[in-house]
Order: sequence, then structure tokens, then C-alpha cells
Amino acid sequence: MTEHPSPEIQQAVSERFLTAMNDSQVPKYYTNSFVVGYGNADFVVMLESNNNPSVILNFSYVLAKTFAMNILRSVAEIERHSPFKIPTMEEMETYRKNAEAERNQG
Repeated sequence: MTEHPSPEIQQAVSERFLTAMNDSQVPKYYTNSFVVGYGNADFVVMLESNNNPSVILNFSYVLAKTFAMNILRSVAEIERHSPFKIPTMEEMETYRKNAEAERNQG
């Protein structure tokens, strides 16, 4: 996969994405947490919404790595064009705990 897809590929992907987003037959999910596991042949990802399981996805190792690399590339692009860094869930938990400790001290 190239770093920057050609305009033709970008257009085709955009059209496929818009078609899927507007198709009522294509399920759409919101997630704000996840759990990842893996076996000898694939990864399993459980998406959760407010700590309730909503979707289980199975990925081959090849697809999982490609998916992860594409997500990281997209996050890096957003951060490059934004005045801020997107924190991880672990960083947000640290910020929350620090704020709570500050409140409890005062």
C-alpha cells in the first residue's frame, strides 16, 4: 500500500464509503472501548459501548497489521494538521486520575 493513494483510488474509496454510510442495510456501530485477544491464527476484537459488548470482529494477522498501520497513519495525519495530539485511553485515564487527586487535595 502506498503512503498516499492516487486521486483515483481516493475517489473510489470515498464513493464506496459514502455508499456504505447511506445504505440502511450496512450496520453502523459506535464504540468507546475495546478488548483485543489473539489465537494461533487470528485476532479477535470486541468493541464495546459504555462497557457493553456490541460487536466482535475477527481479523487475520495480515489484515490486523494492515488495519493498525492504516489507523496509525490516519491518526498521525490528523495530528500533523491539528494544533493538538490525540491522547490514548491510557493517557486520558492518567489525566482523569491526576484531576481527581488535585480535587481531593484541595
